[in-house]
Amino acid sequence: MPWEDYNLQIMRAKELEKLYKVLGNRRRMRIVKLLLKKGKMTVSDISDDIDLSFRATSRHLIQLFHVDVLRKEQLNKNVFYEISGSLNQTIKSLISHIHHSGE
Repeated sequence: MPWEDYNLQIMRAKELEKLYKVLGNRRRMRIVKLLLKKGKMTVSDISDDIDLSFRATSRHLIQLFHVDVLRKEQLNKNVFYEISGSLNQTIKSLISHIHHSGE
């Protein structure tokens, strides 16, 4: 196996590990399920819906954003989050499984 292919596989494995760690949290899974169901929402609306403080919700959303599960858009003082449209097939399958599983 060429060295470049080996490095690429290691990079992909590390990215998947980060993704699984982020999605392995029950609060973040609830956020993903909520956004799959309702679409684009503000941090405040998400916070109210999952009964978590604004600050804690914001931290969870940032983690999901950093692994490309979510995209965000700021309009005036509100930040809106939604499921990223550019997810690769592996992530889409994983999120779909989460969405259809019971909590």
